[in-house]
Amino acid sequence: MQKDRDQIFLAEALKLAKEGLYTTHPNPRVGCLLVKDDAV
Repeated sequence: MQKDRDQIFLAEALKLAKEGLYTTHPNPRVGCLLVKDDAV
């Protein structure tokens, strides 16, 4: 189901954003994944 895959990719993007917890000030923490045909 597409929704399940979207949630997996969103969780991975949030995990990436957490890696910038103390290194991005004053910018916001951002996680980004480029996905095409269910591949990162």
